[in-house]
Amino acid sequence: MLPHFDLFYIQELNTGYNTFFFLLYLLFLPNIILACYGVIVPYASQSWSVGVEEQFYLIWPVLMKFFKNKLVVLFSVIIIYSGMKYIGFPFINIFLG
Repeated sequence: MLPHFDLFYIQELNTGYNTFFFLLYLLFLPNIILACYGVIVPYASQSWSVGVEEQFYLIWPVLMKFFKNKLVVLFSVIIIYSGMKYIGFPFINIFLG
């Protein structure tokens, strides 16, 4: 006989998760949850990459269409990303604490 498995019982879901996290997952923004809150949702933790891909496919074509100088756009995106990663997210974590 197999032992009793609690495969679908997730204790963490009863504490700490709210509708804001659920809304971010529905809007394809799970990478924001992981970066800002450090929360990994069980059985959906690999979906952070889906959020990154969707954001890339939605934002990058718009940038390429409306800006003539592609090199400036590339360096601007790199600088903005670096600023968000090293300044923005730690600053948000201090206030959301």
